[in-house]
Amino acid sequence: VNMYCTFGIFHKAEELLSKFRDQNTIVCLNALISGYEIHGHHKKAMMCFKKILFDSIVPDKATFTSGLKACGSLGCLIEGQRIHSHVVLRGLENDLLAGSTLVVMYMKCGSPDEARAIFGKLSVRNVVSWTALITGHAQLLEEREHVFHSFESMIGEGVQPDLVAFLSLLSVCN
Repeated sequence: VNMYCTFGIFHKAEELLSKFRDQNTIVCLNALISGYEIHGHHKKAMMCFKKILFDSIVPDKATFTSGLKACGSLGCLIEGQRIHSHVVLRGLENDLLAGSTLVVMYMKCGSPDEARAIFGKLSVRNVVSWTALITGHAQLLEEREHVFHSFESMIGEGVQPDLVAFLSLLSVCN
């Protein structure tokens, strides 16, 4: 399934997935959602995520992060908030990957206050989580003054910025 999704051959991935349902189902469904998301089929990714919940398949961290990415890409704040509630129920809100993905989703949906609240709850912050925050601020016109403060705070915490963080900083200077 993963190979078909990587190459964007979704009809084959779906066909293969429909032939078996076992303990690896969630792994295959995660590959399908991620493949849809990578290839820009955000609505299909969202539909697949919803089908998992509807079919009472137990989602995992990868399922939630893929669903949150789709919400961010589509600007679906309410759907993202629903997924966020599932993330909280599973105790994943402080997880670095899930938390960083929540930050990105809220920023893309135009909710920087929620993004900052999630970021503030992360027990561990790395270059990915900091860059998610900085990039989100840079993309929202009314939030651009936060880019410099976040960048300075990142350096103050001893986290080395990556190329994306620098590009976000430079884009605000433009």
